[in-house]
Amino acid sequence: MDKIKKFCGVEKRGSSIRNEIIGGVIAFVATCYVIPLTSIIMSQMGMDKSGVFAMTALLSGVLTILMGVIAKYPLVLSCGMAVNSYVTFTLAKGSGYSWQQALIVLTISGILFLIFSLTPVRQ
Repeated sequence: MDKIKKFCGVEKRGSSIRNEIIGGVIAFVATCYVIPLTSIIMSQMGMDKSGVFAMTALLSGVLTILMGVIAKYPLVLSCGMAVNSYVTFTLAKGSGYSWQQALIVLTISGILFLIFSLTPVRQ
């Protein structure tokens, strides 16, 4: 247990493993609506509901674990509901794009935001 405390650095932040676990459970319960809601929203533009559900759950779990282990920052990471709604109701349904085309636009914008974040352009 001491190795875990040292690896995670929770004591440096004035916390404990117990508090971190409780916080993680609360964060998970508070955000678990994202998984089914994402599948409902994205299925309205033609995507497979069960596939979206499975990938949202998988990616949310993996990214949250990576955020805690690598960054040592206790945040739950999952889909952005505003982005899901925009892609579904504005790009796909509103502008007539297919869900594949809408996701290509989303991917390009994500790459651009990453470039802006990593370079002095953001300043």
